[in-house]
Amino acid sequence: MFSKTKKIITSLIKSKKRDDKINCPPYLGSLLPPPILSIILSYMDTISLTKLEQCCHLLRHTIVSTSEYKRRVRRIMGSHAILEEEQEEDQENQDEEEMEEDEVMEEEEDKQLLVVKSQLISDEEERTNVKNSLNYKVKLWKFIN
Repeated sequence: MFSKTKKIITSLIKSKKRDDKINCPPYLGSLLPPPILSIILSYMDTISLTKLEQCCHLLRHTIVSTSEYKRRVRRIMGSHAILEEEQEEDQENQDEEEMEEDEVMEEEEDKQLLVVKSQLISDEEERTNVKNSLNYKVKLWKFIN
């Protein structure tokens, strides 16, 4: 099918070179089936596509009927959507990492507070033990004397 279409296109191009006085330009849409035409149009850049659309009302109809502009917008928006999703995922990952770091920092602070409190408690206990022992010694000393 593709080679047959290729032969038709090449014969039209050669005939145009031989005879410049063709009344009607060959219409590409009538020579090619829509799937092949859609493939060809997808390889054209947007500027060339708009220029082609301006050449002939039949070509404009072909471009509109193949929904080439819609396809391009979907492709562009799809890539933007993918980029936006990746950025959102990156942001979520950063937020999660920051939350984990915050939790680790809070845990470290809690550990330090516990260590300080335990030291204070142990110091207080020592003081009470010393006081109790001193009280005991004083009482004992008083009792003896």
